[in-house]
Amino acid sequence: MNYMYDKLIFLKNILVNAAINSEHSLAFWCLWVWLFVFLNSSRILKFLFRKMHFLIQEPELRRRVANKLIVPLKSIIVLIAISPFTDLIPGKYGNIIENLVDFSLAIMIVHFSIQLFNEFFFGWYLPIRRGTVLPNVISFILLGILYLVFSLLFMDWLLGINVWPLLATSTVFTAIVGLSLQDTFRNLFAGLTISLSKPFRIGDWIMFNGLNGHNHIGQVMEIGWRITKIRNLDFNYVVIPNEQFTTSTLVNFNLPSTSHAKTINFPINLQANLSRIIPVLESSALEITGVQSDPKPEASIEVVNTDHINVRLRFWLNEFDDADNITGRVIEICFKRLGELQALTTASGKLN
Repeated sequence: MNYMYDKLIFLKNILVNAAINSEHSLAFWCLWVWLFVFLNSSRILKFLFRKMHFLIQEPELRRRVANKLIVPLKSIIVLIAISPFTDLIPGKYGNIIENLVDFSLAIMIVHFSIQLFNEFFFGWYLPIRRGTVLPNVISFILLGILYLVFSLLFMDWLLGINVWPLLATSTVFTAIVGLSLQDTFRNLFAGLTISLSKPFRIGDWIMFNGLNGHNHIGQVMEIGWRITKIRNLDFNYVVIPNEQFTTSTLVNFNLPSTSHAKTINFPINLQANLSRIIPVLESSALEITGVQSDPKPEASIEVVNTDHINVRLRFWLNEFDDADNITGRVIEICFKRLGELQALTTASGKLN
């Protein structure tokens, strides 16, 4: 019994000396802290998520982030625990190992941060909050650039490796690739801009300036990351590079609502009874299917010329693809009613 008691006292003295009086006290306590944190890393991560419940409310997101970050977190804990012991290795090998551990720890912290950013930004904020799903190539390029930049910086700071010649070589290579793929990259990032700003959606009718300077009208059928497909008024599919939508004027006939106006100018003779003609034009437009009653058609005097009066009729439509047909029927019935009132002149009318 005394023998066992002496052994326990001896072991206690060793532990007390290692914890308080020894030059390795820091390494001793780091080892115990590391063991505690390493064995409870999953619980610690879940505890942090519970404290951040206001930011991570979706259970699926919490589970995915926890699964993605648990390995980097444990690796960081292991490297932190190893760091104090590298001072015990003598000679130049000790310095090399210490630098490698510091470099690995820095890279793992960057990896942990980038993966956290990846899950929040690309995996949660864009698809859930903004309704945008980026292609994998975009996230791969952006995250790859972050990894490369931090790796080169840490190689220079922690390992003493001169990375400037490598940077110069990579810059030349990047310039060559960038020049050869500049059109593709412009369209790709234009597609990213369209996806984030959402100037139009599938099914919207839009008008934009083409390369030849003419206005093109069509319905959006497909939105890609490099091109957008539209169907024009002739029912032909047109493939448009996304860059054109970010460098030219764009009109969306479906925003802020699907209602859009049409305007017709009618030439009325100077002797006509305008107080009768204006309500006739407004009521005649409402007889045509497709013309909205709210807002109701509006007729008003636009300009008085020496030989006739221009009366403008403005009405609203919902069916953009049938707008020409509806407008034609409105013109037909209005000219019929004006003919019955003998209000027309030989001056030419104008459709806007």
